[in-house]
Amino acid sequence: MTHPYPIGFRPRVRIAVVGPDDLVENSILAQHRKPQEFDWQLLAAGYREEQQVPEILRRLAGKIDACLFTGPLPYDIARRADVLDVPATFVPLSDAALYRALLGGVMNESFELSKVSIDTLSEQEIEEAYAELDVPVGGVRSHPYRAGETASEVADFHLACWQSGQLTAAVTCIRSVWQLLREAGVPALRVLPTQASVRAALRTVGLMGMGSHLADAQIAVARVDYSLPKIAGQERPGLYWREEFRLPLHQLVLSEAGRLDAAVQPFGDRGFLLVTTMGALASGTGGFRTAPFVDRISRELGVDVHVGVGIARGVAEAAQRAEAALIRARESGTRGFAVASGESFLVLPDSGGPSSSGPASKQREDALQLMHRIVAALGADRDRGQRTPDDPYVVDTEEVAEALGTTPRTARRNLQLLSDEGLVWPLPSDRAPQPGRPRRRYRLMVERLSE
Repeated sequence: MTHPYPIGFRPRVRIAVVGPDDLVENSILAQHRKPQEFDWQLLAAGYREEQQVPEILRRLAGKIDACLFTGPLPYDIARRADVLDVPATFVPLSDAALYRALLGGVMNESFELSKVSIDTLSEQEIEEAYAELDVPVGGVRSHPYRAGETASEVADFHLACWQSGQLTAAVTCIRSVWQLLREAGVPALRVLPTQASVRAALRTVGLMGMGSHLADAQIAVARVDYSLPKIAGQERPGLYWREEFRLPLHQLVLSEAGRLDAAVQPFGDRGFLLVTTMGALASGTGGFRTAPFVDRISRELGVDVHVGVGIARGVAEAAQRAEAALIRARESGTRGFAVASGESFLVLPDSGGPSSSGPASKQREDALQLMHRIVAALGADRDRGQRTPDDPYVVDTEEVAEALGTTPRTARRNLQLLSDEGLVWPLPSDRAPQPGRPRRRYRLMVERLSE
């Protein structure tokens, strides 16, 4: 699967998990037991009573990108209260969840599977589940979920079935109904979603939230900063010369900004400000793989520039992040292009290689040979099935050391050489769960080998 964002630099999706306290806790634990596919943050939004759902979501307004409900009842309450302003869905209750509840009842309580009342699930779902169990379904009373129905109304259905004397237990998917039936002395089983269902629903709502990030067109603000070439005999160039130099630079930035669908305006004495959207920036940088226009400016005008890009929902926050990214760009070398999104930074390589136009140096030749050796080793690993074909050229120090048969320390020096020559670029460091050096991954720019 090809993602539009580099590893470690995808938009963070904030997901509220709404439901009874115990189900919210179980849902968050289910996510922690398996590595998440996206950069998401789960916010626990548990309640004791369903009537608290609208107020919970009003407090979360503007703080979340998506919402996952643990069942259809709280989802319907939120929808009817008109408090949902983000993508939302609920965890479906599969036949596996029903099997688990029935099996638990058979093992711990005395009741007949063929003489129960079941709510929320449809008649078809119940019939298919009982057919799998090879148990007759004729004596089972069902009450599919109806939009707008309250928990007390569902509990009344089970009570009426129990009072008829024909059933031995109630099976409910709603915690408050389960509590009401227990208080009334009715044997009740609770159907809980499986961890697999929770993880699948989280993945779905995560995709919905990520799509919302793009649909909302996050703002990308770029600070372009340049240094004027020195003039012999002058410490500082005069005003006229500065303006004469600035004009062709402004024209070049304008022509390049067209590819980014960006608006441009002068900023201070030595810079420009570009405003565009995250989607346009991703397209203009090849999915955040190549820095635009910095090498062209250096080649045509003989001046090096630094570009800092900030991504956020608002212009003010994006501009603040652009300042931090500009500092990273300056730290990266004589010219650089850095992007900041949240706490993540990404330094992009030039699209045209080193600014020197002379013949390849010995260092360049050594770096190319080194790159060929690493790529050949990774290709062999892929052929043996030890590396997935989706993106086999994202590596860390240990993988390079193993590929070259060197120590990790030597591998770090090799990666630094490749980075200096524009053949790899570092991805943001992984947040280490334990103390020590954070894991740093690199993308090998295999496209450069054919240039």
